[in-house]
Amino acid sequence: MSEEKSKYHQELECMEKELFERVLKESRYNQSKTARILGISRGTLRTKLAKYFGDTYVGNRNSV
Repeated sequence: MSEEKSKYHQELECMEKELFERVLKESRYNQSKTARILGISRGTLRTKLAKYFGDTYVGNRNSV
């Protein structure tokens, strides 16, 4: 990946992480509701949560 693409990819990931965190908080950390709001499957959400917040994410307020 070129440096320019890498820069934009990193920016996109940062925005995605912030969005996930905001929607999680708004849904009171309900992963099913969060996935519905974002229009993704719960499995995809859990994969992204593990990527952005670590493998130990268990879906509670103290983890994010």
